[in-house]
Amino acid sequence: MAPDKLHQNYKKAVDHFQAGRLAQAEKLARQVVEALPNNPNALNLLGAVLQRRGKAKDAVAAFTQLCSISPRVPQAHVNLGNALLDLGDASGATEAFEAALQIDPGFAAAALNLGAMCQREGELERALALFEHACRSQPELHLAHYNKGICLKEMGRFEDALSALTDAVKIEPGDPGVYLERANALSDLRRDEEAIEDIKKALRLKPDWPNALGNWGTFLCRLDRHRDALEKFNRCLDLAPGDASNEVNRALAHLALGELEQGWPAYRRRAESYAPFYKRFTGDLPAWTDRNVGACDVLVWTEQGLGDQILYAGLLEEFAGKAKSVAWACPAKLIDVFTKSFAHLTNVRFVDADINTLDLSPFDAQASMVDIAADLRPTSESFPEPRPYLEVDRAAAAEIRKSLEARYGRGKKFVGLSWASQNRLIGDLKTVPAEALQLILDVEGVQFVSLQYGQSVQTAELLAGAPPDSGPTVALVDGIDLNGPLSATLNLLGALDLFISVSNTTAHLAGAAGLPVWLMVPAGRARLWYWFLEGSSTPWYRSMTLFRQTHGESWSPVCHSIASALEKFAKT
Repeated sequence: MAPDKLHQNYKKAVDHFQAGRLAQAEKLARQVVEALPNNPNALNLLGAVLQRRGKAKDAVAAFTQLCSISPRVPQAHVNLGNALLDLGDASGATEAFEAALQIDPGFAAAALNLGAMCQREGELERALALFEHACRSQPELHLAHYNKGICLKEMGRFEDALSALTDAVKIEPGDPGVYLERANALSDLRRDEEAIEDIKKALRLKPDWPNALGNWGTFLCRLDRHRDALEKFNRCLDLAPGDASNEVNRALAHLALGELEQGWPAYRRRAESYAPFYKRFTGDLPAWTDRNVGACDVLVWTEQGLGDQILYAGLLEEFAGKAKSVAWACPAKLIDVFTKSFAHLTNVRFVDADINTLDLSPFDAQASMVDIAADLRPTSESFPEPRPYLEVDRAAAAEIRKSLEARYGRGKKFVGLSWASQNRLIGDLKTVPAEALQLILDVEGVQFVSLQYGQSVQTAELLAGAPPDSGPTVALVDGIDLNGPLSATLNLLGALDLFISVSNTTAHLAGAAGLPVWLMVPAGRARLWYWFLEGSSTPWYRSMTLFRQTHGESWSPVCHSIASALEKFAKT
């Protein structure tokens, strides 16, 4: 083929490639490479076309040949690395990207691609170093700052992530993806109003973008604007129907609003969403349905924390009546309490086991505790009058009360107190600071008793806060390990007149036992959906009174309300 004809075919192949006519581009590129097998431009074009067409193996061959004839061109090795990634050869891709950096240590594209690989493998420190290297090598490359921001966000360094993403915005203000990720960083910093402004900027650049609309809905929920959030989720799912994450987030908005019949169906898809805290049953057992009533040996498994497990245990007796037998999987801390409290259910046993390694042969079906709640409480009207279902050892509770009165005197109210949450994600938002808690501690005629488990930085302050010889502000009860089996904690609760708590395991324990408990419910993202958005009572626990934080306010108004109510309670 004449050189002029080859040149024309090469130009036509480029035009076809840029226009998306990949079959025509491949045909012409192959003709050029057959005639000029050592032409780097033709090989690079053929490799790019083959990669775009999903022919990873052929693309690797083309880029490998390119690297052999242009071994000192770093872009050739980067292209080979990308094709090897498409082929699933991570090791080969790493070698290719590292070869590019050896040729040109300042080649930003190689550092970015290698950093992205490290990030996927969880090597965040190395990934960050590579992204920072790319930023230094090519400061005006906005993707270098963008990737750096994403990595910092994954590392939990949200302020630094925001700074890096802001740098990316300054360099390339026309990239909607940068605004989306900066919005996520702002939300991680609990600056959701500002996050929404960035979402709006992303949507101006990319209208009707489902990802941006879904995130907007999430941020609105965090601001307790669930009705507005539903509008965004609905629009998002009109554009991207079936997206599990956004379906689950919309379901959570409905559930928080008390619209259970609209929330439960999609919430069953939670294990398909991107959220890492939803668990999936991986064993080979079918899901229990109400068509199996009375016929199945059912394994019931948990996917959430201790408090949630206590809450859903309120459905156990009703569910046990629908199964031949039930094995309820739960942590060892709960087994003693559950075994004693549900001893009358002869077809129920409790197991402390990893459901993914448990022998499943004795079972016909499996059910998540959450899905049992969806089946048994399909609407807000389906809740019966709540009644206690956990049993206090009354003799043990009486002994504890006797000990408290001997030490601190009779004629006063003994009030349990728990002010901190150990939740890794939202515990700081659920924790009441010392200055707000002091409003409660100042109430006279009350001896407070600590039921704070875990490590709390305020513990020492509270216990040391009383004048000399007056006894501690918050008493500790000897011989009860608040981090141990929950049966001891339950007996301590049974010895008290009242328990005041943030939303945590001990609050659920008191509510499930029918003991008086005043719950400090956080606003926004820290509130769990089953506390709903309004009201001072809950359909889950009859003896629980809710004191709600208002979004944007501190804990002081809540503690002031509790202190006023406690002053009256102390006089009864």
